[in-house]
Amino acid sequence: MIAKSPMHGYAISKELGVSISSIYDHLKELQQSGFVTADNKGSKINYRITENGKLLLKAMKVNISEKSDT
Repeated sequence: MIAKSPMHGYAISKELGVSISSIYDHLKELQQSGFVTADNKGSKINYRITENGKLLLKAMKVNISEKSDT
């Protein structure tokens, strides 16, 4: 989702059908771990994936692919 373009927490919440509070909890953890960054755009904060976040996604896709092959 945010791998394609920056999004704010409310939009992520609506797209995933997950509560806004849990989205912000996870975004905070991802930001602290360096996987996403937050950009203030007016009254909204847009989240963008970092290079480390892209590497994590790639590793997770490989792991999932390997598990589905077994």
